[in-house]
Amino acid sequence: MRGLQHLHPEARERAEELQLLCKKNNLPILITETLRTTAEQNELYAKGRTTPGKIVTHAKGDTYQSAHQWGVAFDFCKNIKGQEYSDTAFFKAIGALGKAIGLFWGGDFKSFVDLPHFELPKYLPNNSTSQLKNKYGTPSKFIAEWTLAQPALYPISQANLAAMSALGIMTSVDYWRGVNVQYLDELLTKACSKCDRSVSNDIIGVDHALEVLVRGGVISSPDYWRRVLNDVKYLDVLLVGIARRVVVR
Repeated sequence: MRGLQHLHPEARERAEELQLLCKKNNLPILITETLRTTAEQNELYAKGRTTPGKIVTHAKGDTYQSAHQWGVAFDFCKNIKGQEYSDTAFFKAIGALGKAIGLFWGGDFKSFVDLPHFELPKYLPNNSTSQLKNKYGTPSKFIAEWTLAQPALYPISQANLAAMSALGIMTSVDYWRGVNVQYLDELLTKACSKCDRSVSNDIIGVDHALEVLVRGGVISSPDYWRRVLNDVKYLDVLLVGIARRVVVR
């Protein structure tokens, strides 16, 4: 996942502070990854071992060894096409900025140098997830502690969730109840009045879906929704699902 909203609040605050510092210093940073599921971590761990490619991590997903699984780490790159990971001086400059605001930089790892990585040392003594595992057991219990304590900034109404489920668009209402996306509830309100379960538009990809949603009067700013696609897992699936049910006259 890429969105900063998936990070522990303290990690998110540091990441946002780092972004501001990078902007101030003309360093084009892009946050590429934040929270990882166990399946995603296992997939990375398999690279260079049981699947093709180079070894990219020594942290197993099943044993919760990655700080990413606990929401206290994020990765970044240089936001210039073709130069994403080739500029060592860029990573060292950002590493210094991150360390100055209390982050641990992966460039300082002793056994496996990871230049595009930061983590929150407060929760990772000796760069280990052992303390978190001993206290919480699993990442989900740790994450629940700090996500449940924070009310959704942009909650989705129960009426919209129920309507989307009835239309056959949302299959996991509980997941969407916990998603924080500005304007999503407004989009769903419009979609409820413009969708029909009997309609089945042929939609090819999310760009086509956004075109149909504009024509159907559900959204007016497709560029905004393109920007937030990477921040919310399954948002592309939701938009395509709505577009399939929209009545376009």
